[in-house]
Formats: sequence, C-alpha cells, structure tokens
Amino acid sequence: MHTFGSSSKSRHRRGAAMMFALAMVMVGTIAVTGMMYVLGARLQQAERMASASQRRLAWMNTDAANRQYGYVYSFRDTVTRAASSASLATNWGGLQASAYSNLSAYETTQRPSAPVVSYPFNNIQVPPTEDEGYFYERTVADSNSNQAEHVSMFNYLKSYPALLQGDLLVLHKKAASATGDYYITNNIRVDGRVVIYDGTAQTTDLRANSYIHMKPTFTNTVKNNAGTATQLPENYAITPTATAGYGGTSTPTAVTNGTLKMINNTDFTPGSIYHLGQTTGSWSTYSSTTASGSTTTAVQIVQENSPTYAPPTTSPYNTTYSGKFKVLKIRLKNTGLTHCRITGAYDQVVIEGQTTATEYSTADTLSPIIVWLDPTSTVRDVRFVGENNRRFILAAGPGTGTGAGTTLFLGYQSSSIVSGGPLRWRTNLITEYRPVYINLPTSVNLQMTGGIRTDWVLNCTDTGTGVRIILQRETDPENLEKLLPRDAWMETYFLVR
Repeated sequence: MHTFGSSSKSRHRRGAAMMFALAMVMVGTIAVTGMMYVLGARLQQAERMASASQRRLAWMNTDAANRQYGYVYSFRDTVTRAASSASLATNWGGLQASAYSNLSAYETTQRPSAPVVSYPFNNIQVPPTEDEGYFYERTVADSNSNQAEHVSMFNYLKSYPALLQGDLLVLHKKAASATGDYYITNNIRVDGRVVIYDGTAQTTDLRANSYIHMKPTFTNTVKNNAGTATQLPENYAITPTATAGYGGTSTPTAVTNGTLKMINNTDFTPGSIYHLGQTTGSWSTYSSTTASGSTTTAVQIVQENSPTYAPPTTSPYNTTYSGKFKVLKIRLKNTGLTHCRITGAYDQVVIEGQTTATEYSTADTLSPIIVWLDPTSTVRDVRFVGENNRRFILAAGPGTGTGAGTTLFLGYQSSSIVSGGPLRWRTNLITEYRPVYINLPTSVNLQMTGGIRTDWVLNCTDTGTGVRIILQRETDPENLEKLLPRDAWMETYFLVR
C-alpha cells in the first residue's frame, strides 16, 4: 500500500544529496581556482628566482674571471697590461679589465693615510703602523657589454709582511726533495698565530694563540697557548694569500702554495731579502778568514787557539775544526754596521747584542740590520751574546736540507740584563731548507720579538716539554716593513648599477 509519509521522506533524502553534491562542486571549484592561483604565483616566483639565480651566477662568473685575472697578472713585478676582456655566453658573465702600467703590489708604499683612491678599511688584522693600514694598489674592471646589469669591480691589492701583523710562525711548504720528518719543537710558544702551508709539518705539541691551515685538507693540530688542550683552526682563508716567490713559467709572479724563496730570489726581487737590503741600505760581504778589525769595529775576524764558545758535539748539529778556530764577530750595537753577507769558511759566527741597559735602549734607535748566511758559506754554528733591541733579520739558506753540513746551531749565551728575566732578542728568522737547533743556557728562556719563517725542521736542544722559546709580536716595526718580504692578497668590492 502506498503511503504519503514514505514518499515525502524519500524526496527529502534526494534533495539533501543534491545539496551536498552542489556544495562539493562549489568547494572543488574554489579549490581548483585556488590551486591555479597558487600555481601561477609559484610559476612567477620560479621565473623570478631563475632570473635572480642567473644574475647571481653572472656576477659570480664575472668575479671568478676578475679574480683569476688579478692573481695571474696583478701580483707580478712592475707589470703593464693593456685593457683586456673575457666573455661567457650572453648574460652569463664576462669581464673588461682596465689597463694599468708599472704596477707592483709588493713595492708600493701607498697607504690609506695618504689616499690616491678610495680605500675600504676592513683589514684582516690591524698592523702596527701609524695609520693602522696596509700598503695597497688598486685596479679596476667592469662587466662586459653582453650582461643585462652593469657591475664595477674595484680590486685592492693589499700587502704587508706577515711576521709584522701577528703571524709569528709561518710553516712553508717543504722542498720537493725533502725526506724525513718536518718536525717543530714543542718548546715554542707562539703569542700570535701559526700559519701552516704544509700538511706534514708536525705541530701537535706546538702552543699558540691561534692557527690557520692554508689548505682545507690539512689536519695538523696546535695546542692552546697554555698547552692544556688541542684547539680548532681558524676558518680556511676565503682570499688566497700570495707570498713572494716564483709561480709562473716565464714571468716572475707571486705564489699561493706557500713555497719559500725569499732570501735571494733573482726572479722576484720585490720579495727577496737580499734585494730589499740593496734598496734600503748597503751590503758588506765577508769571505776572508784572515784576522782583521778590533774590539771596537762593527765587524771583527779573529783566529782563536782555544774557542771562547766551544763548538757543539752532539749529533746531528755537531761541528769540528782544524788549526785555528776562525770566528766572525758582528756587533749589532755599532752604528757603522751594514748588512752582512757571509760567504767565508768560518767555524763560528758570533752576533753580539747589547750588554748594558743603556746600550739596549739606544739600540732601538738604530736602523735595521740583515745578516745572511749565504749557501756558499760553511757556517753551521752561530752564537748570540747579550741581548738585542735593534731590529734584526737573520737569514740562512737556501740549504740542502739533510745530510752533513746542513744543520744550523743557534746558541744563546749570557743572561738577561733584567735580573731573572728571559733573554730578549729582537729577531726575525728566515731559514730555507736548513734544519735549525736552538740552544739556551740552563734555566734561561728566550723571548724573541719578531717571528720565524721556515720550510724545514725547527728544533730545540732541550729534551723537556716546557716552554723555552716565546715568540711575541713586533709592535714598532719602523723600516722592517720595507725590509721583510710581504704577503699580498686581493679584496674586490662590487658596485652594481
């Protein structure tokens, strides 16, 4: 039997289903429309990001070309370049480098205190100069014409001796022919930074304020200043540092691999101590072993029947002599002293500092002095008497690294003028492939104001683990900054318009 009530309920159910279906259609329409808008916005974002990425890549490609150009050409000696260009595909980067003439980043004396061009003050480490600024040159380059945006690049070629800006121990890349361990004594404490160019240098027990690897693959470690724990290295340098050397195949350039060739580099005279000494003073060569001079002259040659300072007898730095003991004495307190190039067959070189407080104070006013142990000399025994407050560079090498006749014994005599204090020696030591052994009096430490550059063994005759040698920074370099080879780097500043 058909009833009115059942038909009404059926119609209500069908109407509800239709309303639900219509609602879903409306929701779906809104959702689809929303998705289309979101997709459209995302597409626009992706297009803009692609554009931004392309712009960024173009800038970075241009920067890479500019950096490559700068390090290949700008760190040479008195280089002249015509305007040059390099280009990638349209709008993917390119360079138009401006011409420059007689550019020498390693010889410039330009400083921010007397600016020729604008100078950005963002020094890596503040140097102890009057204006707290480095030497610099500037070159200019622009993006090429196939780019949508114009980019100007200002390349600041900055240079300064690393030893004078707080890098007190620089361990250079060892010679390719070197065999054996590149050992650095645990008796040194560096009150500054250690710079490591060679991953095989044994620095595990070395103490320092900080250290940096010049290659990201190195694993050398250095302890903290107190020697209580291993510390982490500083971040890998973003900007390569170019040291004076020979990096090209036909044209003298600087090198970024840490090769040490700074004493007598005829291929790159702006980074050669011998040539820097010629431009800032005069050299005297000592080859004769005939007795000459007196106790009051700047240099004296004596032949002793019995050595005042007995030669070392411990291997591997032991030395022998026959006949008279031939000694070359160099007196740093003498105002008439010139740079010394030692080529003679002396049994010993004695470098006399100052022995009174008055002499020590006066020495600070004297001009810097270089003493170079030429590789033609057979000298392996050097003694230091008294203390020294004169700016002083000792260079030894290049040597042959291993075998008899290569070691260098540096023996310190006397005691401090200041009662109970360490021996104070103002010294910058540069050794090329010469194993060095430092000997100190019992219970007397050495405080070296300056720094050390080496590419081979640096040892101490003390068999203990205590600190015997302290390296501290030179705070008043005066003319040292024009005598020591510089490190250089390039900082580029962009102007987009």
